[in-house]
Amino acid sequence: MYCLYCILFGRHAQKAWVTDGFRQFQNGTIALIAHETTSVHVEASLSVKLRESCMPILPIMVKERKKQVAFNREIVRQLVEIIKYLGYHSLSFRGHREQWSNIIKGNFKDLVVLLSTHSPEISLHISNLQLKGRKELSFISWNQQNLLISAISEEICTIIKSEIKLQH
Repeated sequence: MYCLYCILFGRHAQKAWVTDGFRQFQNGTIALIAHETTSVHVEASLSVKLRESCMPILPIMVKERKKQVAFNREIVRQLVEIIKYLGYHSLSFRGHREQWSNIIKGNFKDLVVLLSTHSPEISLHISNLQLKGRKELSFISWNQQNLLISAISEEICTIIKSEIKLQH
């Protein structure tokens, strides 16, 4: 007979319970009770119980992470649409003052606010930004705008190059 808990988590466990197996069954009940009260077995049992109680947390964390990634992708998708719109119409992106409290925040942020009346994702994102401030990943800062504009321009250049290669 072996002790599974001691095999898996026991440190310095007795050989009889881990490697050789317990074989003296004439005093088996007494030996079993004595083993179950050893500090090695108690620690191993606690490790198993702790692991069992923590296991449901991991799938929940993975699920929440996937939800956050999907939410962020939707935000970026909508912001790219705003950038494409401003680019098509050759409109400026930023204004002189871009705080959320200003009436006119610049074309980009004003369109984000307008879109938030129709998009629950953008609306929630803006609410989080206003409540949490810099603790939240914004995607709306001037630096993030420039990164998105650069990514879009690289994609446009790639498309143009591939079309030119196809024509020649």
